[in-house]
Amino acid sequence: MDRLRDLTENESISTDSNIETSEGDVAETILANLSTEENQALSPEELREVVFGTKSEQKQEIVDALKQLRKAGRIEALVGDKYIKTEEHNE
Repeated sequence: MDRLRDLTENESISTDSNIETSEGDVAETILANLSTEENQALSPEELREVVFGTKSEQKQEIVDALKQLRKAGRIEALVGDKYIKTEEHNE
């Protein structure tokens, strides 16, 4: 993220990693983070990080969500680091 901040130093950029799955939301986030300056152009990989966060941030968000779901009794952990919904939450 430091490299991204350096690239976009003079632009008002949002670098939060709020994961959005809607195509429209992703497109809007991309547009909001692109510069009009050629020397501040971003690659698809840099944009992926802006939109979804780093791979480690994404993994941590999933781990945190799994912990919350287990604590609430909505999922069960299986051997081999796999998860299933509990019967009462199976829709």
